[in-house]
Amino acid sequence: LDGRALHYVLERSGVKCEGYTVERRHYAQYGRWKVSAQYDSFFVDGHKLSDYKRTSTYAFKKDPKTGNYEVKKEWYAQLNIQADILRRDIGADIRYLEIVGLLRDWQPSKATSDPLYPQSQIVIMEIPMGDPVKLEKYIIGRCELHQASMDAKFDDSIPECSKEERWEEDEKLAVMKKGLK
Repeated sequence: LDGRALHYVLERSGVKCEGYTVERRHYAQYGRWKVSAQYDSFFVDGHKLSDYKRTSTYAFKKDPKTGNYEVKKEWYAQLNIQADILRRDIGADIRYLEIVGLLRDWQPSKATSDPLYPQSQIVIMEIPMGDPVKLEKYIIGRCELHQASMDAKFDDSIPECSKEERWEEDEKLAVMKKGLK
């Protein structure tokens, strides 16, 4: 609900901003497959594709050595695939990708005491642009796997997706005292 409400507000406000398009679906052909993507915001004149995430501060952790945000693989894939589809569909000139994080659990006190903690409740993380040739191979490879799984009709000839392919993180455990949160 929280994420949907955010997208609703952004969509309504984006309609009134000159040079922006919001919440549009586009299609592109990859081999024999038609692939679609819907982006959150595209600033045409600024050549910038943005995705909004209502998320935790943990998703915007910084590398202690470099001080840079650690880009999640799924966010990298999502924005680069969307950009590639827009280029193919409408010839969009996209030069910048970003995640706009709206941090639901942000705490000002932590921001003042920890330089690696996000310094504001709204944070922009730049996403590197992917190589178009590698992206096309990746997308076609994913389409082939999906097609093979549909053709196999639930037999065991198709290997199960790996943790990395499912963007799954390692399981975490917490020790709790009985009767406490």
